[in-house]
Amino acid sequence: MTRAAAETRAARAAREASDALTRAIFANLPDYLFVLEVAAGDRFVVGEVNPAFERALNVSGPAIRGKAIDELVPASTAEPMLAHYRRVRAADKPILTRDVIAEAPGGPRTWETILAPVKNAAGETDRIVGAIRDITSRVRTEERLREAQRMEAVGQLTGGVAHDFNNLLQVIRGNLELLEGAVAGRDPARRWLGAALHGTERAAQLTGQLLAFARRQPLAPQVINLSRLVGDMAELLRRTLGDGIAVETVIGGALWNTLADPAQVESAILNLAINARDAMNGEGRLTVEITNASLDEAYARHAEGLTPGQYVLIAVSDTGHGMSPETRERAFEPFFTTKADGKGSGLGLSMVYGFAPQSGGHVRIYSEPGEGTTVKIYLPRSRDAVTAPNLPAPLPARGA
Repeated sequence: MTRAAAETRAARAAREASDALTRAIFANLPDYLFVLEVAAGDRFVVGEVNPAFERALNVSGPAIRGKAIDELVPASTAEPMLAHYRRVRAADKPILTRDVIAEAPGGPRTWETILAPVKNAAGETDRIVGAIRDITSRVRTEERLREAQRMEAVGQLTGGVAHDFNNLLQVIRGNLELLEGAVAGRDPARRWLGAALHGTERAAQLTGQLLAFARRQPLAPQVINLSRLVGDMAELLRRTLGDGIAVETVIGGALWNTLADPAQVESAILNLAINARDAMNGEGRLTVEITNASLDEAYARHAEGLTPGQYVLIAVSDTGHGMSPETRERAFEPFFTTKADGKGSGLGLSMVYGFAPQSGGHVRIYSEPGEGTTVKIYLPRSRDAVTAPNLPAPLPARGA
């Protein structure tokens, strides 16, 4: 009798330990856990939810326990949920799904859900155990990685073509220059030759822009302080953009130095300004802000090849029509433009996209339809003294 009692106590203690472990896991896992009870009348009733579930859905466990799903959510939402629960019950095995929850607290989220049927002693499914994991961050990271890989592939192809084309162009230009002496004073041959040479110059600019996108352009980086460069550009921007655009420059105090090619910085700002002018149809406000910025590991994880640390931020903002998500995703692609034929080369943003990473920095677009656009360029901080002089010769700007 004593032995049987001891075995009973040991079994009870083991069950209690197992129950305590289950309760601890249920209460502390960050995944959203829940149990549905299969009730009479083909009803699915909330049995248990863990604290993570309550926080994620902003609900109270005691308030929803014992209530059927069709009592808790609208009929249009409940019906597909109930149909899925029936499939799980009939499948007799766990089912994994991925869903975008458009109306989740805090905005759209991507959830991965696994539902597993649980059988009772009679072999009937009387419960369904569910676990939901928020994979929004992972999905976004995967999307950014795919986009970075796609742009890298486009850049390699573009850079290779531009490099080969540039070599051929130099041969053409060299031979044209040799002909100049032969046609001196002879019209119209001299005019034709001049037009051909002008064409090679335009073609050279084009290959330069393509090489910039592919991060193969030759840079002349030096230590500069952007406060002087941007301050001196204000009048140039006003003349370039026209009277309808109000230009505002905001320069942060104690601005750090950065290591970059000043000519390319100026070219990037000009291209962004011209894009902004076109997005505002010649009327609005352009703001160029320069300030110090620190990017942490959380931000850097979502930007391919970016190192956490201190940067100088150039933010160019406009009050234009903004971009749709589809346009924003393609904005950096070479030759992509939403402008009418002849109104833009589609290379302005591509140049910026190539220049920033080639300089050890990063670029990102923030835009919504009707809300304007902000393009942020991050250039790495330099602790060295400014190289004098740091004023570049003005470069031709081409809007995207």
